[in-house]
Amino acid sequence: NLKKSVVYTLTHLVPEMVPVFLNIILLFPLGLSSLLILTIDLGSELVPAISLAYEEAENAIMSRAPRNIKKDRMVTWQVLCHSYLFAGVMEALFSILAFFCVFWTHGVALADLCFPDSKLHFSGSDAPVLHSNGRDFSADEQTKILSVGNSAVYANIILCQMFHIWFCRTRATSVTQHPLFTNKLTLLAMPWELGFIAIFCFIPEMEVVFTSGLGLPIEFWCLSLGFLVWITLHTECLKF
Repeated sequence: NLKKSVVYTLTHLVPEMVPVFLNIILLFPLGLSSLLILTIDLGSELVPAISLAYEEAENAIMSRAPRNIKKDRMVTWQVLCHSYLFAGVMEALFSILAFFCVFWTHGVALADLCFPDSKLHFSGSDAPVLHSNGRDFSADEQTKILSVGNSAVYANIILCQMFHIWFCRTRATSVTQHPLFTNKLTLLAMPWELGFIAIFCFIPEMEVVFTSGLGLPIEFWCLSLGFLVWITLHTECLKF
């Protein structure tokens, strides 16, 4: 169970870091503020990660050989590959896709975000006017777009992790053969995580501190369903 919790916890680190790398390397607007990252690490992820410690034993546990204390480790290459290369990268992909879609739907060309003419765009009330696709975006408009973009990344990371935890509950057994509703803490984790989305994506007062809170249209939520399809196919075919 501790290995399951490690797998689950490590995964969200990748989609948290990708927006930072895009901001540093390609000068894209920051897609996830440091304070929003802290609300994930110290808030929304706590209950789900702890809940895996209370997971019931898998059906096939007695058919596996006992652990070799000289060779077997809690964090293996399989665990790291699943967390960072498979689940983590895909969570980052769908989260960043949601971020880009926010700008695209508001009429901002992605080419104008990469190595922009001014690093001060999307920097707050003093941001210079942004010219993109024949339109001019004021500082207030840039603030609103970036807020929705941050909310899109934030919500998709949490939603992807909400889907991911159900597949972390088993290491070798199919999720269809494992009791679904026996872990009450995992069930409690679902509204717990949705509560963080509600607070930090839909309360306007959060915008000043967290660069989010100005709402998130439903279409940007739906991108996380792509992760659900992918993680279902991946984990059912190849358990970590």
